Amino acid sequence: MEKRKVNSLGALRGLAVLMVCFCHFAAPLKKNNFFSETFYFLELNGIYGVHIFFVISGFVIPLSMDKANYSFKYYFHFLYKRALRLHPPFLAALIITYTIVFLADYVKHIPFSETPIDIIKSAFYLYLTPSNPVFWTLQVEVQYY
Repeated sequence: MEKRKVNSLGALRGLAVLMVCFCHFAAPLKKNNFFSETFYFLELNGIYGVHIFFVISGFVIPLSMDKANYSFKYYFHFLYKRALRLHPPFLAALIITYTIVFLADYVKHIPFSETPIDIIKSAFYLYLTPSNPVFWTLQVEVQYY
């Protein structure tokens, strides 16, 4: 079977990436400069990039499953492939996040702000650490699957 991409989605994904980046990085730039209003606008509206990603996923994943003639009997294989793609980078980001939080708390001479149970739960998308609120998007994606 011929694999085809929906090329316009690549451009839309690129736009969504830029929107999310502007949302995260515009905040410190929105004060006391000529472009303050522009950076404020970018920060305020950049969150819609995440919504665009969700819509793209909601379209592309079923489309690719249809093109590959997936049936329900392949559902666990599909989940396995998605887990292999998403979970290792997520765990790496989680380890980096908890390491930074631990070191920051240690330097500030305060107790580590996460419990062992929270750390274990977060590895399975059951707890969202307030130290990295961006992880909420992965929890939504896992629920979608």
